[in-house]
Amino acid sequence: MDIHRFASKRKIDLRHLIDLSSDVNPLGPSNKAKHGIRKAIKYLSFPPDDNLTKLKRYIGKRENIEEDQLIFSASIKTLLYKTVMAHRPKNIVVFSPLPETYKRMFAQYENLSPPVNIIVSEEGYNRESILKAILLGDMLFLSNPHRFTGAIISDRDLAIAFYEAEKHGKLIFIDESLMDFTGLPSPIDTVIRSKWGIIVKTFSTFYSLSGMPLAYGMGSSEMINSLKAPFIPEEISFLAYTAALASLKDKGYRKRTLLFIDGEKRFIKEKLKAIEPVEVIDTPCNFLLIKLYKRVDTLEEKFLERNIIVEAYGEGDWTVIKFPVKSHKYNAAVIKALKAILLSSCSL
Repeated sequence: MDIHRFASKRKIDLRHLIDLSSDVNPLGPSNKAKHGIRKAIKYLSFPPDDNLTKLKRYIGKRENIEEDQLIFSASIKTLLYKTVMAHRPKNIVVFSPLPETYKRMFAQYENLSPPVNIIVSEEGYNRESILKAILLGDMLFLSNPHRFTGAIISDRDLAIAFYEAEKHGKLIFIDESLMDFTGLPSPIDTVIRSKWGIIVKTFSTFYSLSGMPLAYGMGSSEMINSLKAPFIPEEISFLAYTAALASLKDKGYRKRTLLFIDGEKRFIKEKLKAIEPVEVIDTPCNFLLIKLYKRVDTLEEKFLERNIIVEAYGEGDWTVIKFPVKSHKYNAAVIKALKAILLSSCSL
């Protein structure tokens, strides 16, 4: 959903809209990022550093990789597009449930010539299903953690997946948008040893810089070169570059984020535990899953009436709502709305 169009139609400020389809850090940008942006404004009359020298050097040391194993782009969507155009897979396998952001991203490939077929696997996120998916398609798209379920692929399973991908000449594209919320290290060593994989991160989600989009990919030198050669180099905003580097250097930001999310998760679980048809499922990420053991007709529309955008997935008599942690005020508003919706559906 286009939140700008929705807010304009409702004649409300974006800040009065609760978007549960977004995983953005509820703390907002770090103070160091905001300070860096203010300082950078005085340099806007100068051309940006196209090589992103300081940021590239910092990430290289942080991830223990060479600078030629890095590529920057405005977004993960653009990095995926470059990968598809450079390697031309006929079939891309992705695991359900698909978040709305993925549905929009994959829709563009149906119109390519020749079109790219998107195969949605309904199997669970485990070693066997991933190995099957490698054989099924030319390219495997993995979100690690999964953007809807929060499931994480173990380092061992990922290493086995890359071994099989190399053997069959298949690509693996890994979206790590949510990995920073888990506190776990990225399995970058496994990826850069293979010429068949790339792992991508964004500053939009954990670092809350969606308005200044910047993403980067990591892989072997061969993989990264394959994404650079056919394309005109992108110009990255100097403000985005500055904010990204300042965010990485804010050591306390990660701790504050994880503490806040942990506290709000406890609050949400406490408030929902007494509701009979509801089960709250925790994830390693910044969101909970709310499982409703009853069917609520037009559930998403009922939330929209309260200016709340939700993502839901269901089969038969149960529905799962993804509940990313927001500010305390917004979390309380979502809980209140859910209780009201369930109460009204029981009285019908």
